[in-house]
Amino acid sequence: TAVGLTLVLLVSGILAQLAPLPLVLSYLVLLALTVVAFVAIALTPDDRAVPRKTGFRPQPLRLPHGILRPFIAATLSVAVAYTVGAIFLSLGATMAAQLTHTSSLVVIGATLALSSFCIGLTAVLIQRIHAHLAIVLGGVVSIAGLGIMAATAATGSLALLLAWCVVGGVGYSFAFTGGLALVNR
Repeated sequence: TAVGLTLVLLVSGILAQLAPLPLVLSYLVLLALTVVAFVAIALTPDDRAVPRKTGFRPQPLRLPHGILRPFIAATLSVAVAYTVGAIFLSLGATMAAQLTHTSSLVVIGATLALSSFCIGLTAVLIQRIHAHLAIVLGGVVSIAGLGIMAATAATGSLALLLAWCVVGGVGYSFAFTGGLALVNR
């Protein structure tokens, strides 16, 4: 996921800056990749068990006994990751443009890609960390990242923007990876 996000940020910046149709081409590339993914899924053999012919009956949502608290913790952790990621992606491009003093979408995309690169690198490095510890660290580092974001906005510091990219990516990775690991366990 992090590799895909990093590539999207880099390639879309390059396409928007250097290719024709800057407001359309990135979406056409995404549409083409989506079609390729759907075709690949359609060609994949179905490995599900043969369903019984009982008709459709809606089922209530339920969790196995004893999993409610871990499920809530995991859900909150992943929600924190997505929320921090949404804040970063919504404000990051504007802040990167202002603080790098450029209108180059390649530079802005590369600046934002630093965060997703850190997400992927951190995920590789923390594979053996216990899920509970990852969730706690994800929350703490994400709060620190938001503090750095606020300091970046207040000071206009490019160094703080880059620190926000790194710390925000690390916090996202801890929170997301920890949440998924807890649910999978």
